[in-house]
Amino acid sequence: MKTIEIESTIAIYYPETVLAYAQIINTAVNCCTKSDLREGLEQLKTDTDAHDFFDWGFGKNHFWLKQRTGYKASELFNNRVLIIKFQ
Repeated sequence: MKTIEIESTIAIYYPETVLAYAQIINTAVNCCTKSDLREGLEQLKTDTDAHDFFDWGFGKNHFWLKQRTGYKASELFNNRVLIIKFQ
């Protein structure tokens, strides 16, 4: 089981930001386990440029998502966009 919590809005500096966000959300909603999400996000990195707009990572029982300050920027906005908690 998972809980998806949206914590902040995204800044839409590029039209592609919205598509990247939707791809990440769809991947998250369609996964059942943390490993499913990990695999889905690896596929996104290969097939899309979602990772060029967002950065993400995993904790012991959660996934976090932050937005990059620009396309392919290494800097991230301070606020987390969302967190997914796995039980």
